[in-house]
Amino acid sequence: MHSDFQDVTAHLGSSLDKGSAREDAVREFVRMYLPPRLGAENGELTDCQGQVTGQLDLVVYDREEAPPLFSSPTVKVFPCEAARAVVEVKSRLSLPGLREDAEKIRCAKALSRQLTEPVTQIVLKGLERDEWPPVLGGVFAFEASASLRRLGEELQTWNCSVEESQRLDFVIILSRGILACGRDDYDYPGLYFPAAECGLTMFEQQQTPAEMLLILTTYIHWRVAEFDAFAGRAPSLVFARYLSEALRDLIGPPRS
Repeated sequence: MHSDFQDVTAHLGSSLDKGSAREDAVREFVRMYLPPRLGAENGELTDCQGQVTGQLDLVVYDREEAPPLFSSPTVKVFPCEAARAVVEVKSRLSLPGLREDAEKIRCAKALSRQLTEPVTQIVLKGLERDEWPPVLGGVFAFEASASLRRLGEELQTWNCSVEESQRLDFVIILSRGILACGRDDYDYPGLYFPAAECGLTMFEQQQTPAEMLLILTTYIHWRVAEFDAFAGRAPSLVFARYLSEALRDLIGPPRS
């Protein structure tokens, strides 16, 4: 997969074209491995109050919830209620770039979801409450100009400065590894309920690009299946648990 990306980008003259080719490749991979119910496109999100995000590199949306409000070869606009994940794709991630992407994700998560009814009476750790399907937000990068640890420190600082529901959930870097944000009180630290707290789990990886893309896709699919099972929108937690175990096998142990 990495050589395929290099073959595509070697003949492109500008860094903008190179970035666009990589975004297309990531979307195509995710689209192939997600269930048909979930679409994967680039585009903007909007809410009933007229707020609109900027262009997002990857929007995973629920086709059954709502179709795109507008779609053309160059512009797509989705109702925020249909969004299940938003991901920014970077050729090379820097510390300022991480902050910029985190702000884009924060704005997407902050949209007002009011056009459809929330899933009601979801039972989670013994608590009953109204709940919207969470929007997973992250960054997928091919390279980084800072160490994984330094990026993790920056990510943790950012997440502790914004509202809990608007935090960045993960960063995946092909050449470095994975940063997962969240609680450590479940059986897979940092990955069960992302960004619920300012905790951070670091996974240094040596997998192939295709395996890292599969981690991204499985992570998104798992989070969707998990919530739907808790909310009674899927038959049981068995499939979500299967995806959780698959993710565990792909990622391996966290760095101590």
